Amino acid sequence: MGHAREDRGMTPWRRDGDDLVAEFVDIEVAVLQDLAAQVAELLESDEATDPARARLLPDAYLNDPDSAAEFRRLTENELAARKASAVRFVAESVGPAVRLDTTQSLDWLRALTDIRLVIASRLGIENDGDEGDDSSDEARFLRNAFDWLGFLQDSMLQVVDA
Repeated sequence: MGHAREDRGMTPWRRDGDDLVAEFVDIEVAVLQDLAAQVAELLESDEATDPARARLLPDAYLNDPDSAAEFRRLTENELAARKASAVRFVAESVGPAVRLDTTQSLDWLRALTDIRLVIASRLGIENDGDEGDDSSDEARFLRNAFDWLGFLQDSMLQVVDA
């Protein structure tokens, strides 16, 4: 599979008609399945104090706590369920060969964003350019995954916009 990726100039996504297609090696499949499943579990939990969950479901009104609480009460469950469904779709659809239609591609892009937001929260990355924590093996793994997922997003966007 390495040759297929090299032949495409290290861009994992390409067009095949209206679809986006990619090939992944086993470790990429496993990592993406695991990360997506973890984010889905976080979204499906009631762990309101987790900073990563708060980053996925931010307050709509920063200067009005009462309005923010009411908006959250009305929208949080549906938004969390929609986000969890998208990351579960990534976990279920990733494999050695992936083919996505336009709608599925957009779901993947949103899910990759959410997975990266959780990783960024775990690493202490708040803004572009922040290095984040890399003091442990787990943090270095998460940083590598964060960068790799960013590469996947970028390559998808290039193909979607082409």
